[in-house]
Amino acid sequence: MSFLLTLALLAGSWSADNWHAEIVETRTIRETIPLEGLRSFAVDNLYGAITAVGDSGSDIRMVVSERIEAVDRAALEQARREVTLEISTDGDRILVCVDGPFREPNDCEDWTRNLRPRRQYRVVYEFELRVPRSIDLAVRTIEGDLDVSDVRGRLEVGGVQGKVEIAGAAGPVKAGTVNGPVHVRFAENPREDSTFGTVNGEIDVVFQPDMSADLSFDTMNGEVLTDFEHKILPPVAKRTESQNAGTTYRLEVDSAIRIGHGGPRHRFTNINGDITIRRN
Repeated sequence: MSFLLTLALLAGSWSADNWHAEIVETRTIRETIPLEGLRSFAVDNLYGAITAVGDSGSDIRMVVSERIEAVDRAALEQARREVTLEISTDGDRILVCVDGPFREPNDCEDWTRNLRPRRQYRVVYEFELRVPRSIDLAVRTIEGDLDVSDVRGRLEVGGVQGKVEIAGAAGPVKAGTVNGPVHVRFAENPREDSTFGTVNGEIDVVFQPDMSADLSFDTMNGEVLTDFEHKILPPVAKRTESQNAGTTYRLEVDSAIRIGHGGPRHRFTNINGDITIRRN
């Protein structure tokens, strides 16, 4: 199943209930996680944003703001029992996961078939991460913005309700959301395939001027624009228009192009919104 389709199915099963929280309890969790030779790090959230910044450090530094919203004291105690923040090691990867009754048993990354909020409480985790710059990173949430900067390894960034912002990427990227924009800026052009997708929102990706790759586009209610010179891969024709700022190439919405001599295959998928590919 494709990355974007998986997110869309999650959105389709997600419907927020209208209720009022009488009790709100907060706390801050601080953790330093040594990598000890492990290569990748993943955070799988439910409610709440995730911000990750790459630096020259050698371990994971994590600050998590936890907020429990409950209709009464009994629901608050139920939330404490049922929803936990789990840290585990899986192969060469460290996984931080928000676990609870919305997960499949014994699988902290898989959702139950009936993925709906609990009517009596909600637990929100806001993550602020500092990670080694070269790490492979995967972050996911259902409701909240995702912001990753200066992480040069493989990136997988996925949400449902919220925007995706990536800056300073250098490795392959898999970025997607359902309701929100996807903005990605590469510090170095990726040497492997990447995918970018949303259902409702724009996609705006900035590559370095020396990019050489094959790009394919699929959008229903939007335009595809680029300022890279390119070749249209058959059988799609090209239309161009001249503007004061230079020549802009307006592409057919189901199109594929080659920039430079070709190379990695980057796929862009959208339903309601434009796709823009720009030179830095």
